[in-house]
Amino acid sequence: MAEKTKDNQNLVTLSTGVVVKGEPVSAFALLHATQKIKKPKVPRYYNSDTGREEDNPHHPDYIDAMNEYNAEIASAYIDCILTLGIKIVSVPDKFPKIDSDDWYSPLVAIGLINPDDMNNPTLRKIAYLKYICIRSESSDMELIMEAVGQKTGVLEKEVDQASDLFRSDS
Repeated sequence: MAEKTKDNQNLVTLSTGVVVKGEPVSAFALLHATQKIKKPKVPRYYNSDTGREEDNPHHPDYIDAMNEYNAEIASAYIDCILTLGIKIVSVPDKFPKIDSDDWYSPLVAIGLINPDDMNNPTLRKIAYLKYICIRSESSDMELIMEAVGQKTGVLEKEVDQASDLFRSDS
């Protein structure tokens, strides 16, 4: 089970036994990581009763586009948090190490990652955290978001909103 230390070191023990430390993340990084994703435009239709064009936020294609948009926002936010706000402190003895090539071969085989990306230390770290270290998504991510949020100065309400995004899109 994931748990946060009670001291001021901001350490989190993930459900896998991996220990990570929350670090501050620039608010600008979080903002720009999510701002680059284009929000879908609300489709319009001609309402013959009113004689004018009106928004149709209930159109099925728009709803699908908004779901995809929200998933992309959550993914960009989480990638930013994992990249800039998490430092891997320790892993259990028999747990795959980030420098090993063994852990990512199955991920390549099922198409989750590109093997060329594993030469980039940042992309390797993101994949390692997402697919190997974080197994209990909701509890692990909630603690990670809380640890990073405390260091970043993010309000608890914002952490809850980000955690809700993660849960709804996972």
